[in-house]
Amino acid sequence: MPHTDLIMHRTSASVAMAILTLTLLSGCSSGDGNGPAGFGTVKGTVHLPFKFAAANEPVEGATVLITAGDFDTTATTDANGQFVVGSIPSGTAAVTATLGTCLAEHFPSVSVPANDTLRLTITLASDADFDTIPVPWAGAIRMELEPANNRAIMLIDAASTGGAPEVVVVDLSTGQAQSAPQTGLTDVYDLAVVGPNLVVFNFLAPEGHCLRFFNPSTMEKAGNDVLYFPEQTVHPGKIALDDLRENVFVTHGVRLGTQVAGRVWAVNIAQRQMIDVDDDIFDLVFSFDTNLVAGSLGWSYGISFDAATQEILVASRQSKFITAIDWTMWGNFDRGANLSIPTTGVRRIPIVPQSGDSVGFGVEIWGFAGGYGIAAKRLSGSAPYLRYSSGGAAADMMFTETAIVPASTNHTLKVIPERQSWFSMFRDPDRANNGVQHAIEERSTATLQRVYRYESMYIDDATPTAFAVDTDNGLLYVAYSGRKVIEVFCLP
Repeated sequence: MPHTDLIMHRTSASVAMAILTLTLLSGCSSGDGNGPAGFGTVKGTVHLPFKFAAANEPVEGATVLITAGDFDTTATTDANGQFVVGSIPSGTAAVTATLGTCLAEHFPSVSVPANDTLRLTITLASDADFDTIPVPWAGAIRMELEPANNRAIMLIDAASTGGAPEVVVVDLSTGQAQSAPQTGLTDVYDLAVVGPNLVVFNFLAPEGHCLRFFNPSTMEKAGNDVLYFPEQTVHPGKIALDDLRENVFVTHGVRLGTQVAGRVWAVNIAQRQMIDVDDDIFDLVFSFDTNLVAGSLGWSYGISFDAATQEILVASRQSKFITAIDWTMWGNFDRGANLSIPTTGVRRIPIVPQSGDSVGFGVEIWGFAGGYGIAAKRLSGSAPYLRYSSGGAAADMMFTETAIVPASTNHTLKVIPERQSWFSMFRDPDRANNGVQHAIEERSTATLQRVYRYESMYIDDATPTAFAVDTDNGLLYVAYSGRKVIEVFCLP
């Protein structure tokens, strides 16, 4: 008896709009034995959907469930994406393939031949509620999730709106978006979620650099703004929260004569005021390196908080160090004591201990969360990614490996401890998949290798500008320039 092949796929990535196409192919008998008479075997290969760089490539670790009456069994795909299940009662059976929390394909009725083999080719599809979510503006510069209320909070700069910066709040359960103009603000920089109904972002106003607290439920300010630097001649800054979400830290690059230095401010969230302002600690100044020249503030400074050591971690493109400031000693520093060298409460974590490395390059991307730290530097025109020992405190970090990737023009990086990986916006000038050079890339903190690359369904003007990762529901949200949508990816 000839075996039967079924090629199974969807004509749409949306489950709600899916149309199943089944193509029946006949071939010569494979000679496969299937045990007792009246039983058959199902073999197959499971593939990723088209929105991944590995689209149509077999995927390892997918679960395949086969049910036929009282018969119920599962199999897991191997490194080649293949599975095999034998001794299935012949006749009608249901096949469901799943990967992660929202990649799936279900076929309620396939025909298992008696004493032979049914071969399946299955392409997974998104099982998310939405493939895209419309938003009022394109080009978000920052997007974070507020898990308690299942919302995405987006920060839109004035250039994208053609007027004032805006905060956009998206209900991820309904796909509805609200927008709140932030009149009187010039530039907005970074965003962090403090907790349910409270986010914080930094911005430039005529009086200087400030923090604003915002309630995404009322779509209004939540208390007074905090002016932390009454000047405008600083590089756009990044913000981070402490582990208890009681304080927010802000860093900027500042020109000090012919040198470039970084300043860090600490603001108490409940009191809406700077900490130790009377002791002149709020603008603690420290130099990232020596012999720096003016004009080298071309990249943002990165900032994180290490809960294990209670240190504020700061990175600069023009330094070969991560600067660690002991938060427990805040208020005991003396700026006159020359904090440009490591001193009590301020230390440096070197990222280039290798012999032969030259000066003149430093951290381009920095991220630390849950004991996983990733730094990236530029060397000889490429962008090696440097990995530090993971799963511990920043104090335990040691240079371990380097992975070479093409240079990137986007520099947002998020470490995701739950997946033991990091995500970054990425530009690959050497390869264009689906006509797109820009993508979101995920790399393993254990192997440094790319795990997945997430590319837009839009092949024109699809440059990612901001993204957020929902590990609980296995979803990736991406905003783009030129597109007033958030695209939703299911995470394998």
